[in-house]
Amino acid sequence: MAESNFANRDISWLGFNSRVLEEALDKELPLYERIKFLAIYSNNLDEFYRIRVASHRSLLQMPKESRAKLSYQPDAVLRSINVIVRKQLETFSEIFFNGVIPELHKEGIVLYQNEPIEPKHEAYVKQYFDVELLPYLQAVLLANGKVLTFLQDNMLYLGVRLFGKKNKDKNSLYGKPRYAQVKIPTNHLKRFLELPQIGEKHYIIFIDDIIKKYLHVLFPGYIVDDSFTMKISRDADLSIVDEFKGNLVDKIKQGLSMRKTGEPSIFSYDAGLSFDFLKLMKKVLHLVDDDLMPGYRYDKFNDLFDLPNPLSPKLERENYPKLLSSEIDRHSNIFKAIRIKDRCLHFPYHSYDYVIKFLNHAALDPGVQEIKVTQYRVASNSAIVS
Repeated sequence: MAESNFANRDISWLGFNSRVLEEALDKELPLYERIKFLAIYSNNLDEFYRIRVASHRSLLQMPKESRAKLSYQPDAVLRSINVIVRKQLETFSEIFFNGVIPELHKEGIVLYQNEPIEPKHEAYVKQYFDVELLPYLQAVLLANGKVLTFLQDNMLYLGVRLFGKKNKDKNSLYGKPRYAQVKIPTNHLKRFLELPQIGEKHYIIFIDDIIKKYLHVLFPGYIVDDSFTMKISRDADLSIVDEFKGNLVDKIKQGLSMRKTGEPSIFSYDAGLSFDFLKLMKKVLHLVDDDLMPGYRYDKFNDLFDLPNPLSPKLERENYPKLLSSEIDRHSNIFKAIRIKDRCLHFPYHSYDYVIKFLNHAALDPGVQEIKVTQYRVASNSAIVS
């Protein structure tokens, strides 16, 4: 059958992720469930670029003769992917900024977005910056072709445009613009800060905006002209050339370590980023136009998983009660239950505590010599890994 009779699997996958995005439009769902779908969409897309798009990009490094033998054109697929994703991100923006944010306001929850904060929050935000944020912030000045930079995979940064002060008395711009970068420490702190309630209203702020508010502290002697969010996703495709020769575990470890420094698969940035700044980033990061994805003031929306809900459990879906297994519960030890006959549990309907107990019993049983488990998408605080 001709290749044209088949849909490209990655183009098809984007259709699946579009369905995830559509769930965020369903007003029959509680508001924070819709926000969760936005986070899932964003998380899926990050992983897609780091794995699948990176795989296509690696094929572009092949000699033309070898590439000609492929059943498809990787560069054409990549262009199609970027076109589709740009349209999806426009939909995402419409849902979040024109749908979710106003609905949060109706519920008395204000999510600050680059706007003046209430005077009552000024001291609270300043203290948070001084005590919590400042120790993690490091400003790096960039020089065209002289000071190279490295953006960590899937980490948010602020690109900052600066001017020198003409003199100490005036805040007038002087000379050519300078550029710098500041990493937003979401690997140490949560993306959102819940502020003190005022009357019936609850307030939340991106830590991005707190850093932007006090950028002048990081750049004494300069006037901060503007700042923009940017993020790079790097090649995280784990490919083992020959899994039968040498030590497979060592090869996997080496592949995992290279994920942190892999080739760029996409550079997303605030579309307001000035052309000269973008040109500089392309140079120092060795980017081409196909690596660029213009976006909005905020990025890395998978952090919406952690958006505080001051009204919880309101605006959330009620959790279903976990089912228990009476056949297992009548035994003091799960080994006794399965010694009689096999047991079948269905997740997420049954309580996952049975799995934890099973592994705990195995770990403490002197007769157990090894425990072998394949884990996929492990939680950061996984009891099984612990």
